[in-house]
Parts: sequence; C-alpha cells; structure tokens
Amino acid sequence: MSYKVPEICNLPARNRQFSGRARALDGLTAALRAEPSPTSPVVVAVHGLGGVGKTQLALEYAHHHTADYDLIWWVPSDRPTSAVAAYAALAAKLGLTSKDETELTGHVFDHLRERDRWLLVLDDVEKPDRLGDLLPAGGGGHVLITSRWSHWRRHAVSVDLGVLPRAESVEMLHRRSGTATADRLGEIAALLGDLPLALEEAAAFLEESQLDAGDYISLVRDSMWDLFGRGEWDADVDTQHRLATVWTVSLDRVRTEAPAAHRVLSLLAFLAPHVSRTLLHEQAAALPAPLASAVRDRLNYESTLAAAGRYSLVSLTADEVSMHPLVQLVVRTGMAHEASLSTAAAAVDLVRAAFPADVEDEACWPDCARLLPHVLAVTEHAERLEIAGEPASWLLGRVSAYLRERAQHRQASPLAARAVAMASADPELARHHHELGQVRHELGDLDGAREQYEQALRIGRAALGPEHVEVGVWHNNLGNVLHDLHDLTGAREQYELALRVGEVSLGPQHPIVALRHGSVGMVLRDLGDLDGAREQMEEALRISEAALGAGHPTAALRRGNLGMVLRDLGDLDGARQQMAEALRISEAALGARHPAVGNCRANLAMVLRDLGDFKGARQQLEEALEAGEQADPLTVGIWHNNLGNVLQSLGDLPAARASGERALDIAEAALGATHPTVARLRNNLVSVLRAQGDLNSVRKLLEPLVEDQPRSQP
Repeated sequence: MSYKVPEICNLPARNRQFSGRARALDGLTAALRAEPSPTSPVVVAVHGLGGVGKTQLALEYAHHHTADYDLIWWVPSDRPTSAVAAYAALAAKLGLTSKDETELTGHVFDHLRERDRWLLVLDDVEKPDRLGDLLPAGGGGHVLITSRWSHWRRHAVSVDLGVLPRAESVEMLHRRSGTATADRLGEIAALLGDLPLALEEAAAFLEESQLDAGDYISLVRDSMWDLFGRGEWDADVDTQHRLATVWTVSLDRVRTEAPAAHRVLSLLAFLAPHVSRTLLHEQAAALPAPLASAVRDRLNYESTLAAAGRYSLVSLTADEVSMHPLVQLVVRTGMAHEASLSTAAAAVDLVRAAFPADVEDEACWPDCARLLPHVLAVTEHAERLEIAGEPASWLLGRVSAYLRERAQHRQASPLAARAVAMASADPELARHHHELGQVRHELGDLDGAREQYEQALRIGRAALGPEHVEVGVWHNNLGNVLHDLHDLTGAREQYELALRVGEVSLGPQHPIVALRHGSVGMVLRDLGDLDGAREQMEEALRISEAALGAGHPTAALRRGNLGMVLRDLGDLDGARQQMAEALRISEAALGARHPAVGNCRANLAMVLRDLGDFKGARQQLEEALEAGEQADPLTVGIWHNNLGNVLQSLGDLPAARASGERALDIAEAALGATHPTVARLRNNLVSVLRAQGDLNSVRKLLEPLVEDQPRSQP
C-alpha cells in the first residue's frame, strides 16, 4: 500500500516489521474519529505497560492515515524541553518565527486553531499533569498521546493497550523465523508474556542465529534463572524481567560474535534513545581507544551498527540510531561497575566535544536542540555514578545558557544550579554562578540573581583577577539587577566598575565600552543627574559610530537613548532630531517591521506629543503597532497605552478607550493585575472612561480590586 505523506510531517520511519494489532488499530481509529469538532481537538491517550507497543501502534496509525491529514507532527514528550523543541521545529516549518521557544509553541497553537486535518502525536507523556502548556486547546485536529500512566479518562479518550493475543504472537514469530511449529512458538510467546518488544527481539534472534526454537527456549530459561534466580516463570513474571532476559541472550551473542558492536551498544546506553547516525563517527577523537577504533572508520562503524541492528538491539534509519530505553537499562545493568564508570565518562566527553560553545549564535541552535537530550542523559548518569565533574558541569552550563536564549527560563534554572554544584575549578564555578544569576534574573527572582552575581564576582575576581573581561560582564549584570531593584547608587557603582574593567581589558574605543557608557548614562538619568547622563550618552554614541559606523543599528540605539535624555532636559527639538535619525538608521538597516524600528517610532511619538504634534505622534504609534507582530507583547501593550493617550488628546474617546482596553488586557496577562505598570495603565483607561461619562465601566474596572483587599476587623 502506498501512502500520501503530508507536506508538513516529521514522522519517524515506519516499522516494516509491524504486524497484528488490527483490533487495536480499529479501536484507535474509532476513538480519534469520535465526536469530531471544528473548534477543539479530539484527544486520545494510548496507555499500557512498557514494551507493550504503544509507540509502535501510534506510529503505525499515523503512517496508515497520512492521507487523512494535512499536517502530522511527532512530539517527543518525555521531557518538556524536548517537546518545546519539537514545537519550535514545527513553527519553523510553518514559517513562524521568534527567539522565544515557549512563545513559538503559542504561535503554533494559534495556527492550529484556524485549521483542521492535523495530527499531533505526544509520545511518552509521563502523566497528565506533565502536559503543561503542550496541549493545544483549539482547532479541528487530533492529538494522540502514548503513556505508561493509566488514569487518563478525565483528560482524554482512554485506550488501554494490552499484550498481543497469542495467535498474533505466534504469527509474528512464525513470519520472522519460518521454521518452528506453532506449539514451539507458542511456548516462546508464553515465556515472553506476549510482549511485542520481547517477541520482536526473539524473532530477530531466531532469524539471525537460525537456532532451533527448543534450544532458544532453553537458553532464555537458563538466562532467567541466572539473572533473577530459579522459580516458576510461567505465570507471573515481571515485565522487565522478561524483557531483560531476552535482550541479555542477544547481548551475550553480540558480545561473542561482534565485540566492537557490544562496545558501541554500551556507549549508546548512556545517551538519549535517539542518536544521530553520524555522531559517534564524527566525534571519534573524543572517545577512549577501544571505542574510538570501533567508530573511527566509517565502513567499520556502519558494519558494527548493522550487527547490532540484525539482533534488533537498535533500529536504524538513514539518519538515526535508536535504542529503546528498556534496552539501554538492560545494557547498563549488565555492565561491571568499572566499565559503567568509564563508559559514562566517555559519553560525557563525546557530547561535550559535539556541543557548541557559542550558544548565543543562532546558527548553532539546531545543533543545540539536537544534542540537548543527550546532555540531559549523560549528565544524569554522571551524577548517579558520582563521576560528574568539569565536563558535565560545562555541558549543563551551556545547555542552561541555550535554554535561556530560547526563553525557556524555568527549564534552564535547575540545570544552571546543577552546573554550580558540579563545578570544581574556581573560574568554572564563577561562570556557572553567573549563568544561574542570568536565569534567575529572567525569572524575576531579583534577590536570587543578585546573590548569584555577587558569588560570581567574589570567586571570579580572586580566580581571574579584577580586570578580566568576564569580571566586567558580571559587574555589569549585577548593576542591571540592582537597577531593577531600584538600588540606583549600587547600580551606578557596578556600572562604573564594569566600564573601568572594559576600558582596561577591551580598550576605550570598543563597542562594549560604548554599551557600558550607556548603562552609566541610564542610571545617572534615573538619579536625576541629567547633564552627567547626556555626557555618557554622547560618549557612547561617539564610540559606537567610530567602531561600527554611523549607519549601524547600535548607533541608532545610542541616538535613541541620547534623545530620551535630551527630552528630560527639555530640549525637545534636539530630542526629536536624535530620535528621527535613530528611526531612519534602524529602518534602513533592519527593515520597517523590525521590533527595534517599532521602538524608535514609539519614542519619536512621545517627543512629538510633547511638542503638541498629536497627529504625528498618532501616525508613528499606529505604524509601530502595524509592524509589531515580532515585538515583545508587553511592549506592544505600552504602545497601545501611549496611542490611547494621544487619541484622548485628539478627542477621539472611543478609539482611545479601545486602545486603553487592549493595553490593559496585554499587561494583565503578562504581569498580573497588581503590578505597578498594570495599575498605571488601568488609571489611564479610567481617565478615558470618566471623560466619556461611563461611570458604570469605571466601577466594574475598579470594584474587583477593592473586593480583593482584606477587610479590617471591627
């Protein structure tokens, strides 16, 4: 049968050995087709024991029904980071852009809400409460979940997947081995509990070894007794015992016949289940001699993978090597302690060699996303075996920085904390404290961020020297936190230290030094020293133009900051000149729809308003909002608020009210109802409502705030 694959599709390769499960497939199809809705997706959860074939059933359904969908996307959901990365990849396929991966997930769900004929497969969800924000709320599509958790009825249509019927087990074994009688194959099926994963392994062993079925039964029973002790295995054998037994039989044969393949399998057992086929070969230099010799030569490496694949210990596609998590567990459990330590360390070294150091470079992000599951796997094993040190600490620090760049701050925070705990060398410890400070700052934990930056500075100044370039960065970021905490004097001190370090370590004409002058200028502005602020902003502009050119976007930013100070000084004509030039430069360099251009327009609008040019201010704000899709939502909310103020000055109260309501909705969603910025925007809207004479709306807007306040006791 041929299948029409949707243009938007990332399905893993179909399992050509899949057989049986006709009733399960029919039941799954019926569940997904039940109660179709154009406005909300149908959600079905397939659950059952490990090894029972949930993922394979979902994969077979998806491949069998490709013609029924215009979009099919496979979302690994064992970890939130993996799921968010999968949604980010779908966003890229749909042409949706943002550096914020969490925001991209929202863009994907908005897109799906407007269409039907789509299927999302959320594979390996631990529990319903782990879905978090990974389940779309709208759209006429289907969501198929696989999980070992059995209690899904409150959240999805629940499909319980059991072991194979005995007849299907025997048919599967017969089709692969082709020689044994049904009775003998039935014995194997009974011994393995009709578990598809165990049966697949047994079939591969029989096919490859051509061993007699009776001999295989004896081999499996002997292995069970060796592994778990003698007993009655026919009735109530634990599922993992059955799986461990059948894989141990195959592993013993591979160890004897293809020792290089066994070494590769041992390394794969410490990585994430799905590995790029070229990863081990490309990073052979990072591996110890026995492993390196097994993967360095591409032809030998491919032969080694083929040997493992013939026994179904791994599955192979053109791009990927996959090893079931239970197989990985069996391999690790069967290793001697010293071998576990050395192989886990080799896995850490392998991933460290592959992981990009410059995670701020967007070009590296696809590699970071691909390697992220392996970083999490190898560092967890290193911690479990108590061998975690600088390489594992470095990996966690880089992954945390990558996730922070993609705005996954909640996921980045515990990784940064683990990096701190693992670090041994003082400079690395200081760097990890700094990374954890950045994450906590992004999460709004300002006191925690200040503590981490102070730790970074305390350790880093001693280890690297007070004038090291990184120490300057840490002073600057501590200044940012203190600024946010309204400790303006402390912020000024840190900014000036950062400026001094930058001048020494980078030279007085470096663009970063210009940035530091700008930071000093901003805090002086807030302290009321406007002449000092103007001096710093002018120096920042001079250095930026000399280093980068007058047409560089950074020079535009410096002009905008200088314009704000001139506005505060009452030099509105000078401010307008600087902000108009900033807009011209930004638009020429970045295009009309860039968020930075929107900021330039919004800043220019405020100066025009102060000059009494309300129509000009309105035009600038409306153009900023028209091109504001990529801007930060809260920034867009502020623009709506400012437009409302201008419209009120123009006497257009209905339009002012609409802008004020939009601004308040955005700000409350981003900051909560009690934030000072939200209170300011609410007061602006109240002013418009009063001007309209709509006191009922004023009451409705303010009453909930009063009711939330604690009542005083008589």
